[in-house]
Amino acid sequence: MKVWRYDERKFQVGDQIEPESGKSPQLTPEQWGAEKIIRSAQPGGKEIRESSVYCFEERRLANLGANRTGRCLYELEIKQEDIQHRGDLFFYDRVAKKIKSGEDPADDACQYWNGTECPQRPAIELLVRRAIVVAVHSVDPIVNRPTTSADDYGL
Repeated sequence: MKVWRYDERKFQVGDQIEPESGKSPQLTPEQWGAEKIIRSAQPGGKEIRESSVYCFEERRLANLGANRTGRCLYELEIKQEDIQHRGDLFFYDRVAKKIKSGEDPADDACQYWNGTECPQRPAIELLVRRAIVVAVHSVDPIVNRPTTSADDYGL
C-alpha cells in the first residue's frame, strides 16, 4: 500500500523507516494538549502513538507538512499488517480546538480512535510499525491554499 510522509531525516529509496524511539514529536502547546487527550482516550493509545511511523494516505497532506516545515517528502510502501491505527486528523484538530475553548473533547478523541472520517474532506493518518521508502519527491509549492488550512488537519 502506498502512503506519504514528510521527515527531517534523510532517506534513500529502499531504506526502512522505523519509529523514532525516545523522540517527542515537535508539537505546539495546544497540540500537546490534544496529544495527551488522544493518547489517553484509547487503551494502549499512548503506546500505539509512541511506537508508530506517522504516514498519510494522501500526498497533499504530507506535502502541506513538508512545505510548512521544510522537510523531505517521501513516498512509502507499507504492509497492511503493519498498520496500528487509521485516524482522521480532523478529529485530532477538533480535540485541540475544544481544549482551547474549554469544551469537552472526549467525543472527538473517541471519533479519532473509532476511525470516523470527516465527510467533507478526510485527512487520514496511518500509524504504522515500519515503512519502506520507494521514492523521494520534491515538495510541490502551494500556489492556491486549500479551503481548509493545514492547522485544521493538525499539521
